[in-house]
This record gives sequence, structure tokens and C-alpha cells, in this order.
Amino acid sequence: MVFTGLPKRQIWVALRKSCTSYFEMIAKYENGYAKTRRSEEHFRLGVYSVFPELRNFQASANVPGVQGNVVSIVDCVLDVLYEGLRCGLYHS
Repeated sequence: MVFTGLPKRQIWVALRKSCTSYFEMIAKYENGYAKTRRSEEHFRLGVYSVFPELRNFQASANVPGVQGNVVSIVDCVLDVLYEGLRCGLYHS
């Protein structure tokens, strides 16, 4: 794929959109889900599908969450990636 003539900023935006939507697409394909909505759930499932070792990492690295709940570091990072990168790119 050649991006000649495009400004670097546009190239990076296109690459980030492709990378962040990849995880959601994989999970929807694996689950046979062809509707809209539930993108955050599928984004998360897709990350775990592509990187299954992250499921094991969750149990060993927890941080205090809101109202005393224990939240995994992986979940915190996925929240930031989903909200800031995936949603930030698509809804800005």
C-alpha cells in the first residue's frame, strides 16, 4: 500500500483507525454479530482474541477502582484505548 502525496498526518489517522477498528471487527466476525452497537464490548473481546495472554495478566495485576472495586490494569488500558483512540478518532 502506497500513500504517496498524502500528508503524514492523514496517513497516521488512517492507520490508527484501521488498527483500532480491527479488534472490534475480529470479535464481531468470531461471534457472528452483524448488527450495529455494542462496539466497546466487541473491541474488548477482539483485543483478548488477538492477545489471549492478556486474560491471564488480568488476574495478577489489579488496581483499586471506583467504590473499592478491583479493576485490572488491562481493563484500565483498554478503557483508555477505546474511549481516547477508537472513539476519539471516529467521533471527532
